[in-house]
Amino acid sequence: MDEVFGLFPTPFMRAPGTLGPLLVARLIEHFTARALRDNNSSTNLVHTEMLRRRTARCSSKWRA
Repeated sequence: MDEVFGLFPTPFMRAPGTLGPLLVARLIEHFTARALRDNNSSTNLVHTEMLRRRTARCSSKWRA
């Protein structure tokens, strides 16, 4: 069931099952490896670098 809730000042929509499990696993792997900067407010959060156009394209290897 889709749901919309507030995340910071921005509404966020959670839509389970929208992406395939293989794509989700590969995205988690990709971004976990790049989460290098600690969050100032919480040890449970980290930051990745901002996406750049050349790195933002979805690789065909990620598509499920």
